[in-house]
Amino acid sequence: MNALIASLGPHGGYIAAAFGATGLILGFLIAMSLLAHRDAARRLAALEARRKP
Repeated sequence: MNALIASLGPHGGYIAAAFGATGLILGFLIAMSLLAHRDAARRLAALEARRKP
């Protein structure tokens, strides 16, 4: 791993940290989107169940 960062030049640590932070942020956004979708589907199913006789 150090060889890869070293091959990126003097700013390799910054580049690796930026990619890592981006990965964490994207992972968080995807997880929140999936949780919101699951909640919306559950609430929609509850509304549909109330509507049908």
